[in-house]
Amino acid sequence: MTLLCKGADSTIKLRLAKKYTSPNPNDSPSLIEKEKSPESKLLESTDEAIDRWAETGLRTLMLASKEISAEYYGEWSAKVKN
Repeated sequence: MTLLCKGADSTIKLRLAKKYTSPNPNDSPSLIEKEKSPESKLLESTDEAIDRWAETGLRTLMLASKEISAEYYGEWSAKVKN
């Protein structure tokens, strides 16, 4: 089962798993380059594109997804219904 979430880029980025976020900006540049994952590089290029679009006046949103089990969904659904 795939959970989808749509929202402002600043909100979605706060909820991303650590593997998708950039390393500490206080680290040295050489250390940062070595530690960037493919996911982090993708997020960085996405940020740049969102910034370009926003500068032209476009409203931008991000979409996030996560695979969840039916059991997890069932537990969450029961909590929400009560």
